[in-house]
Amino acid sequence: MNPSFHSIRWRLFWTSLIALALAIGCCSLVQWVYAPSDDRCLWSIEYTIPDDPSGTHESKVVIRSVSHEGSANATALAIGDQLVAVHDIKVPEYSDKLTLQENQRQILTAIRRIISFLNSMPDGATVQYTVIRDGQRITLPVELKKIFDATNALLLFTGLVAWAIGLLVVLSSPQRKIARHFYYLGVLTLLLAAGSSTRGVYTYTTSAGIGFITDFCRLIFNALLPPMWFHFFLRFPYGFEIRKYRYLLIGIYAINILLLIPDAIYMALALVSSNDSFWLLRLFLDASPISANTPVSKYFQIILLGSGVALFCIGSFKVPGNRRKALMAPLLFTVAIFLDMTAYLWMAKSYVNAPDVDFFFRSSHYFFLPLPFLPMTFAYAILRHGFFNVRQVIVRWLTYFVSLGALIVAYLAILAWTLPIVIPEKINMSWLGIIMGLSALPLAWIFRWLVATLRRKFRRDISSARDIMLVGLRDARKRFSENDLLESLAASIHEAYRPQVCHCLPVTGARVILPALAAHGAGNSIGHKVGELKEFRLPPAMLRHAKENRELVYGLGSDESDWIISQSAALRAYMDALGTQVMVLLMAGDHPHSVLLLGGKYAELNYSREDRELLREVAISAGILLESAIMHKRLIDKTRLDQELQAARNIQESLITLTPPDIPGFQMASRLLPAMETGGDLLWVKERAPGRWIAAVGDVSGKGLPAAIYMSQSMALLNFAARNPEVSLEKVLDGMDHALRSLMSPKDFLTLCIIEWDTAGRFKVVRAGHPPPIHLCGASNSGPISLAPPGLALGMRPASPIKWHACEGMLQPGDWLVMYSDGLTEAMDQKGNLYGTDRLKAQLKRFWGTGSLRAACEAIFMQVAAFEVQNKDDMTLFILAREKI
Repeated sequence: MNPSFHSIRWRLFWTSLIALALAIGCCSLVQWVYAPSDDRCLWSIEYTIPDDPSGTHESKVVIRSVSHEGSANATALAIGDQLVAVHDIKVPEYSDKLTLQENQRQILTAIRRIISFLNSMPDGATVQYTVIRDGQRITLPVELKKIFDATNALLLFTGLVAWAIGLLVVLSSPQRKIARHFYYLGVLTLLLAAGSSTRGVYTYTTSAGIGFITDFCRLIFNALLPPMWFHFFLRFPYGFEIRKYRYLLIGIYAINILLLIPDAIYMALALVSSNDSFWLLRLFLDASPISANTPVSKYFQIILLGSGVALFCIGSFKVPGNRRKALMAPLLFTVAIFLDMTAYLWMAKSYVNAPDVDFFFRSSHYFFLPLPFLPMTFAYAILRHGFFNVRQVIVRWLTYFVSLGALIVAYLAILAWTLPIVIPEKINMSWLGIIMGLSALPLAWIFRWLVATLRRKFRRDISSARDIMLVGLRDARKRFSENDLLESLAASIHEAYRPQVCHCLPVTGARVILPALAAHGAGNSIGHKVGELKEFRLPPAMLRHAKENRELVYGLGSDESDWIISQSAALRAYMDALGTQVMVLLMAGDHPHSVLLLGGKYAELNYSREDRELLREVAISAGILLESAIMHKRLIDKTRLDQELQAARNIQESLITLTPPDIPGFQMASRLLPAMETGGDLLWVKERAPGRWIAAVGDVSGKGLPAAIYMSQSMALLNFAARNPEVSLEKVLDGMDHALRSLMSPKDFLTLCIIEWDTAGRFKVVRAGHPPPIHLCGASNSGPISLAPPGLALGMRPASPIKWHACEGMLQPGDWLVMYSDGLTEAMDQKGNLYGTDRLKAQLKRFWGTGSLRAACEAIFMQVAAFEVQNKDDMTLFILAREKI
């Protein structure tokens, strides 16, 4: 499973499930279960309050508009008729014995009862209306019709299409923010379909719960879609710089949500006022300026939507010509639908008090007819021109379902052919069911095996990809050949990821020459001649980060490679035509050596974060090997063997610390003597942070040139791992162990001892299979102390669960800390006796009293040289002393 998809799979599942359930459920309930009845007329309550206090108050329900599109009986009503009663439910007249608020309550209660009665009637039912027309009371039959909300059906269809396309997009590129935004826009469109299912439900239906859910969906839609629409077009199809201002985007989201707080309050109050006991609250809501979709929030949302459309227009003309052409259809439909929806809102506001408002709202679905074409045009652009690699996802899932269907068809065909032969004609149906159930058990195992096989065809696992790519680097025969190393690396990456494009290009003076377009079938669509070469420059900031932080993997998509468009728009078009998605920079030391340009993986357009971390790990290992290969090439170019060995020794001596630095308050003495021209011992001293120093002594197994090469690799790894002063020494050893295990042969390893100290004398010691350092201090009456924190050597196979631990202490004035290699203590005389640690401690204690570090170092080397006649090995000694006050 794609790791990026693995991290969001449940989020996709639950958001899709909830949005689909709300959209389909609300639409179905309101269209069929709670479908309102329509009498083809619009009512309004009119109050007459005389100027003279002694005058007569009046209140009546008047038919404001009549639609002539319904049944023949619907035309019996006329505009201006005063509604007296519906069936046996009467509209109360104004009573002087009651207050104005009590009269209003009686009328509202009667209207609610009438509408509840009408909604409970079946489709085609006839109801008797009693009205007053021209001063005469008459009774008219009116035929009711159940309303089918075409606008809601169009919004539901649009939401389903947008959700399906968004889901395919996020499945193809789950780690891209653009893909996730596209999916969330589709989910919010489903919420719009759910929110448009009812209008004014608290007043006109008996299901206040349904109304609350739909209004809540509409509130979520209004809160999130306008800013997300604006945010999406900041990234697609062109990445604007403003998208990097995080706090600005957070502010836009926050302002839109804050402006909708009155709407949320209105929704909550409306839910409470749906109960008849809160009739006074309903009167307050009817007269209150607080209402759903307040003008300020509505205008702000329109500004955000319009700004998103403007960004879409500008960004479409900033992308290369082939993509600009592909975006024309979505762009035109987006602009047209935005203007169409703006016109609808303006006309809806204008028709609120118009006599034919009923006709306008009955015909409003015509404004929404083009809406489903918007996600369809995006789907066409995505499928036809490859903005996201949706085709591969469709192929994968269709392959799964076709395989399942073929397996089921084969199973049923085998049953149909074998059952009449092996089973008697008269058999109990329960036994037949048991037989079919047992025979279906192998079907699940076959399908599981089939899906696992198909998944391996579509994608390799990260661990298997790591093994495939590192196996070429472990081949010792190719470590000292740059071309063989690069060819092996490119072949292993191609086998692991099967990229659509894989180019290994040299870097010359921070410039890379790209291959010709002829090999990719590109024509003149991007304004270049077939076969024309183009180059690009590696930015200095990129090279600096690669040198200091080992950032070696870079995305080449338009939304994550601003440095390409900054060089030229033609280069951006050229890179798009090549179809490359990722660039891997190979560093030989501190200098760029080559770049790997990789296209999209099969069935996955982009590389996940784990893929990029793996490519970075491989690039670091390959860079170390390239550095070794370059060094080896320089060595074999020498005409004489002694010159080659001398050059190797010079290189090794340039890597180690031969002359200790001057540190106030401390003295140091060190010496490294290889057994041959080159050796595998490591000696390194460096200031890690202001006031903090680090020293290391190591020993690579073996001797000669191979050990020296491994030593240089270990030195480079140590220098890189200890670069960050916040990283503990234990983590430094852990990182080196992981890297060396992939670089060294199974028989090789590295022992290492590291000391870190500060100006106050506090020190920390870690040890990886190396001889324990010796602490000589005045507080110890028993003599020199061996500091032996546990820890195994680095690069050993198989990996051990035992980890490294640090030993801490205090270096008092006059104290010594000594690190050494086993070449000193394992020196052997003619009788086979070892020099040993006891002799070394005794010699150190003798010179510790004099306080001369250099004399102690030279005397120990002279004594070992006189003692040793066999088993010669590299010898290293490092002494750190704190000056006496």
